[in-house]
Amino acid sequence: MSTLLLDELFATGSARFLPELLASRADKKLTSFAQRWSDDPRPWARAELHRYVEDGCDRPGHKGLVKRLFKAAEQREDDATMARFVVAFDRLVRHRTKKKRRYDWQTNETWLEHVRVRANHEPSRYRRPAVSQWGHRYKPTEGPTFSIYTRLYLQRRALRYVRRLGFRDPARFVRLATEVLALYRDEHLPDGLALLNSWSLMHLLHHGAAELDRSGRGLRLAEGATLASLPIAPLHAAAWSDPNARASLLSLAVRAQALVVRRFSLEWLRRAHTLDGLAIGELRPLLQSADPDVQAFAASLLQSAKGLESLKVAEWLDLLALENPVAMPHLVAQVERCVSPERLKLDECVALAASRAASVAELGLKWARGKKVADASSVETVLQLRDAKVEQTRAAAVEWVLGFVRDEKLGTSVHLRELVDARHVDVRTRALEVLLAEPRFRRDLLTLWAALAESPYDDVRAFLVKHLDEVARGLDEADVRHVWASTLLAIHRGSRTKRVVLRSIAERLQRRPDEANELAPLLAIALRSARESERRGALAAIARAAFSTPSTRDALTTAIPELVLFAPPTASRTSSPTGAAR
Repeated sequence: MSTLLLDELFATGSARFLPELLASRADKKLTSFAQRWSDDPRPWARAELHRYVEDGCDRPGHKGLVKRLFKAAEQREDDATMARFVVAFDRLVRHRTKKKRRYDWQTNETWLEHVRVRANHEPSRYRRPAVSQWGHRYKPTEGPTFSIYTRLYLQRRALRYVRRLGFRDPARFVRLATEVLALYRDEHLPDGLALLNSWSLMHLLHHGAAELDRSGRGLRLAEGATLASLPIAPLHAAAWSDPNARASLLSLAVRAQALVVRRFSLEWLRRAHTLDGLAIGELRPLLQSADPDVQAFAASLLQSAKGLESLKVAEWLDLLALENPVAMPHLVAQVERCVSPERLKLDECVALAASRAASVAELGLKWARGKKVADASSVETVLQLRDAKVEQTRAAAVEWVLGFVRDEKLGTSVHLRELVDARHVDVRTRALEVLLAEPRFRRDLLTLWAALAESPYDDVRAFLVKHLDEVARGLDEADVRHVWASTLLAIHRGSRTKRVVLRSIAERLQRRPDEANELAPLLAIALRSARESERRGALAAIARAAFSTPSTRDALTTAIPELVLFAPPTASRTSSPTGAAR
């Protein structure tokens, strides 16, 4: 990449600038570009600088650029950029464990020992000169990336900036340290060695811990100490204990992307701050956290939180909609204490009963039962409980809803059909039992049994075949419902008489045009279930029935919209003016 292209991409604020810069290894050109980048006042340039530092600062050929950008941020006291350098430099040093064979010549014993070795690909510190090596010493060389000594120095220098700020301005130190800690991610700390290699992080969290051994070039655990037993002893603990630091710690518990940081914030909040009387607005982000420890911490503070009584119903509903199984029982207890059921409408109670949380669903059903269900629209509202997610709540809700469906003044076959079409097996089973037990539902072939015929559920179709024959025997053959029953049985038993059934329905329509509204939906079901060869023979009879009376034609057009009874307006002049069925 040429210097001209890099300058052009930077000047125009192109999205290609950073990828091209990261791919470049021209160290001199990159180093000369550092001052221009650090002095640029554009928000875009600053955002790209932060993204560059977050990349890790360990690309070949970028040593000069990283050093100059770091020194410029340090001189300007640019806290946001320095926070990213602290995290990036902590990632520069990484070790891994390796088995190494040891031998004791005195006892003639051999054993394997786990030792720490560097996992980074740093350049060799020394090289031999190209000329004859006899009589020459090893000489230092410059590699494409930082040596291990430079990496350790950068870690300490970055932490020095943060530590000195704590002496000058404790409040600003807390803000900067919060920003630094929020940038660490769990993938940066995959194991205990990575945690010990993070010089700044360990000092920010455990600076005063006697279990840390600082001798040598890095951090080690003292004899007998473990990471699990390492106490929280942060750098500038007095600044973290200041009452004004409580908001920063609460924010850090929500923003932190690393488990060790979240645990530090929660432990220091419990140890050094008064938590009684927190506003519900401060607890809401903690309740929304995905971390179970943060959820449990927020749940323990709900009872003493301020402002619960003044929350609106919509705000309570938002809180109850949180996916927080740990805090939800505590939150439901506060809802029962602070909210009167009269403040909620029936549909809001039903929405609560459909919650995934068992405690919320139980409360919603309890409040819904206290509402008045006096018309068909209210029945349709409570019918939504057929999809309740908690099984125990759903079973109780369906029994309550069926009481309204069975009521002749409120419930209709359409309402029972909604339960038969439910996604849950237990709801469908209970609805089918009611269908058989109630005579007015058992005789309703046009609404209920037709829905069963086209149900996507195997258990519903098996129920249809099992019980429809018994229903058909109890009907007179001249009754239109008998035609429905026999046709549905022929469809679901795979009978070869589908062609005969289609033709007989069409002929009956010609003889009895007054039954068109009842038989047209049945004809549509039979046509959809038949093969093309079976439909072809019946189309002529259907066309004759359609043109027998205008009412029959209208009923068939409504029930079977894909049936074309007239030629389209763009047809040729030789087409038949009377129309045709397709």
